[in-house]
Amino acid sequence: KDQWVVKVGAQLTPMKGLDLRAGYDYGAMPLDKTRAFENLVFPAVAEHHFTLGAGYAVADRVTVAVTGMYSPEAKISGANTDQFIAAYTTKMSQFQIDVGGSYRF
Repeated sequence: KDQWVVKVGAQLTPMKGLDLRAGYDYGAMPLDKTRAFENLVFPAVAEHHFTLGAGYAVADRVTVAVTGMYSPEAKISGANTDQFIAAYTTKMSQFQIDVGGSYRF
């Protein structure tokens, strides 16, 4: 089903070479609670995502970056007797940290 997804982000450069970033993302859970088996296999139930990041230019062409993403716990409950699932609840939260570097040619 179609849906609207809202994303907003900001970047601040407090000093030369340093970029600080923050963001927020909202998208309604795309799963249908009556399709129980699919929800158990792929529990993509998150609706909110918060991000933070920092990048620093260590040289003219070299940048290092650290980013993080957090999605608070979300869950879905339902049933589908056609799939022999009387009742279920599945939940998910996410936390991710990335460290990277780049070189501009």
